[in-house]
Amino acid sequence: MDDPDGGIFCDIMRWCNLVSALTKEQREKLSTCAVGRCMLQIPSRKMRPLLIKYMIQVYDVEKRKFIIEPRVGEISARNEDVECLLGLEDEGLSSADILEEEGEEWKTNIPPRFLSKKTGNLVMKDMIEQIITSKATDDDFLRRVVLILIGTVLAPTSNYTVHKPFYAFVETMYKLHNLNWKQFTLAYVIEQISTCRRGIYIRQWPKGNVAILEVYLYWEKVQPLDEIALCARISSRPLMINWTEATVGLRDNYDQENGRGKGILKIEDIITEEYRRSYGKKTDANNKSGADIKKPPTGRSNGRSNGKPSSSKKPAPSWEITMEINMKRMMQELKREIMEELPERCAKDVVKLLNKSGVRYKPMREAFSDKDCYEEGCGSFLNGAAERKEFVYDKQKCHTPNPCDYFVGDGTPENPWQVNEAAKYASSSEVPSNIFEPALHNMKKNDEHKGAASEGSKSLNSATGKTEDVNGKRKRKLPLKLQHPFIIENPPKRQPRKKQTPAIAIASTNDVEIPQDSTALTAEHIAAAEIFVQLRCKTEENGKKCVYKNDIGVTLTSQRLKVVLDHKWCTDDVIDAYIGDLSLRVGDDRYLCSAWRSSFLLEKHRKGQKTKKSNKNDDHLAARTGAIQRVMDEYFKREKAYFPVNISNNHWTTVIMHIPKEEFQVLDSLYPLTQTIETVRALRQQIAADIREYNKCTTGFFPDVSTWNIKSYDMPQQKDGNSCGLFVLQCMEHWDGDKWTTEISQEMVNASRKLINAQIVLATSNLLETVKTKVVRISKRVLT
Repeated sequence: MDDPDGGIFCDIMRWCNLVSALTKEQREKLSTCAVGRCMLQIPSRKMRPLLIKYMIQVYDVEKRKFIIEPRVGEISARNEDVECLLGLEDEGLSSADILEEEGEEWKTNIPPRFLSKKTGNLVMKDMIEQIITSKATDDDFLRRVVLILIGTVLAPTSNYTVHKPFYAFVETMYKLHNLNWKQFTLAYVIEQISTCRRGIYIRQWPKGNVAILEVYLYWEKVQPLDEIALCARISSRPLMINWTEATVGLRDNYDQENGRGKGILKIEDIITEEYRRSYGKKTDANNKSGADIKKPPTGRSNGRSNGKPSSSKKPAPSWEITMEINMKRMMQELKREIMEELPERCAKDVVKLLNKSGVRYKPMREAFSDKDCYEEGCGSFLNGAAERKEFVYDKQKCHTPNPCDYFVGDGTPENPWQVNEAAKYASSSEVPSNIFEPALHNMKKNDEHKGAASEGSKSLNSATGKTEDVNGKRKRKLPLKLQHPFIIENPPKRQPRKKQTPAIAIASTNDVEIPQDSTALTAEHIAAAEIFVQLRCKTEENGKKCVYKNDIGVTLTSQRLKVVLDHKWCTDDVIDAYIGDLSLRVGDDRYLCSAWRSSFLLEKHRKGQKTKKSNKNDDHLAARTGAIQRVMDEYFKREKAYFPVNISNNHWTTVIMHIPKEEFQVLDSLYPLTQTIETVRALRQQIAADIREYNKCTTGFFPDVSTWNIKSYDMPQQKDGNSCGLFVLQCMEHWDGDKWTTEISQEMVNASRKLINAQIVLATSNLLETVKTKVVRISKRVLT
């Protein structure tokens, strides 16, 4: 399996950094809720992507278990495991029911003080900054902290934002304190892992608490039978506080050396405190104690038994358990102290040995050469022995001296390591005087053998008076490292420096004139936009980069925009991106709703979702904020409201709520009204429900649109079966509610595809100035 796309969203270190930055009062406030009190104890550590990938690979969707090895065993993830690992209790409100009833509503009804001013999302970075700078301890502080906890540990879905429906968990303090966080954490991560395992390959990292729950499961339930295994009977609770970065590092090293799921392992699928205290960690070979201990097969089993009944050990008393762990810790401390003192003691013994064994100090010159090593008074002792110098061990110096760098023996240039004979007998009784004698004897014997062997191959040259070789063999010289300790043979060459690449001056965006009106684009701009999108899509990485982004959070990638050029079916993000620019060009008589708005209303109608009454607010105005905003800002903001409606996820049609005519107009480029009438009625009914909520909560009055007629108007039909999205855009721009302001056809729609592509990329509402600058520069090249 290749590396999955994206990244691991779970980030324990980010949560721990926030906890460390909280004040004492803020920590006390966080500890008032059960989930905050448990997560304050989690130790900081890094994520282990290889282990997470391994756990996802061994997960069996049908059995809902992790198959470690067919011969070793399998482990499962249960509710009691989450309680043992994270300390979360299995009681409280159902998170699944809350998300189903209120999740979609809170996507649009979150109070603005929690949302980012730039994107309108629950941005974790902004909430963390507000928590640290304000130092508040009110209910909003608790809501923000729990939202960050969800986005980093319990159910992360992104590296930057928190899923908006999760705000339903912290809407009231009653839900925040009484929610069943354990059930929510386990159900969400198992659902995400099951989704990723439904194919042969794992394409991306799953969302949720996979990086904590599944990793802790493996470490606790699959333990090796050696020294690094934790003593399960006396582990602290919750179990997550035992796995610090140091402990995890030891376990990672073991897994890398032996392989995950291999070796002599102990599988314990039950990790409750009662079970582990009833059965000891080390049991008799025949006593399984509820845990499967399996060793690699040896192939020598004959299947026969000795006939003796298996004996079972009784659980050890608590004082024996405490004594065992204390003795183990004491031995580890003693071993550590001995290892720390051992280098110092060895250094002192070496210095003492050098001062008493006849080794002399030789002062160092600034520079040496091969010739200097044989000159008198420099490299030899012809002028007398050097002054003796005592060696002193200095613990404060960080550099350990190399004896070969500071002293040599009392010898000749041919054998500088020869020790003075008189010094052999000068040693005391504490240090043996003949410790160097065997090595020196062997060296002298080898030198005599080499000298005798070389006599027959030399002759005297009468011209020069020097001895030369006569057998054609190369004259052997003494290696430089034996001639003098300061000469290094073949010193490493310094790597040549890389030539610095001259900096290329990048022109700023000030020298590029970006068109401010998307209706006045030239042919060069249109061609440049097409070239830009086509080149972006040549690689998968660049194809996923955004080419459009507006101030309300609508984004569009190159791959999704390329469908316009390829004559394929348009998605909702293409329509929303074009609407973002079209809304700035159309008249004041119409309001263009986004494509996701109609989908949201139809989904709400399908579920029969009703606003849930709050026990904390009598008038329920806060719970109906979304309906009020839709009525004021979308339905009745102008005379006509245009809705792009998705039919069965394979067709687009246009629905206009015409207020002066009191009717719903339907413009469809493929199907008659009988095919889409039920969808339009559902949309009308949900709009009427929002209007009733508004009239109930305010003094204003808007008409009941549930009795308005649904009327179909004639429009040109498409011929290719995939241009419905572009026909919807033409309806929004050229249908004024009574007639067509421009004649449209299939040929006109096909000819406008490149123009629509350029209008989206170079739109005034597009905040990506870098993209527009690149397109304009390409247009200048096309022009030249």
